[in-house]
Amino acid sequence: EDLTDDEREWEEARMEVFAAMVDCVDQNIGRLVTYLKKKGVFENTLILLCSDNGACPFERTRGQEMSPWDPDSYWCYDVGWAHVGNTPFRWYKQNQHEGGISSPLIAHWPAGMKAEPGSISRQPGHLIDLLATCMDVSSGTFPEEYQGRKFTPVQGISLLPILNGETRKGHDWLYFQFANNRAIRKGDWKVVSASGGRWELYNMAEDRT
Repeated sequence: EDLTDDEREWEEARMEVFAAMVDCVDQNIGRLVTYLKKKGVFENTLILLCSDNGACPFERTRGQEMSPWDPDSYWCYDVGWAHVGNTPFRWYKQNQHEGGISSPLIAHWPAGMKAEPGSISRQPGHLIDLLATCMDVSSGTFPEEYQGRKFTPVQGISLLPILNGETRKGHDWLYFQFANNRAIRKGDWKVVSASGGRWELYNMAEDRT
């Protein structure tokens, strides 16, 4: 309520540009789905759509007299809209609180998944699980080496049990760090520190925010 009319118009314009970007993503996902249906493989194609991690509070082009739609600009919607977008989670992108790392995942695979359509699973997963999931779904194996180069063993755990509506044995530990933002999770317990500050302990089953 404290914003001037000009400030309100500016904030609306920034969110309108962001909304247009989301609409563009939605339209192109629709094009992909249409193509898969035309090829007759839509029902047996595993589609995984994951959000980015946390809303972005950073101003990249402040003071450069550029409009949000200028191709040379790098506008973000700033801390106010980031706070709205992350609610009820704390903090933002780069932080290791839930507001900085929570990335909802949508999975669609009618011919392969056994989970109830439209159901929601709150079992935790991690981006490192996607490769393991793809290997599991395709009955593939990850090579130990290629052309004389040894690979680090895959640390991810397949999400397939979750896609089938089952309870998965997840990671014993999950570690997170970006600069001096850090977190460790074990089971329902998570300890997290923002910007090198004090450690905070949360029971994620009781308070994930």
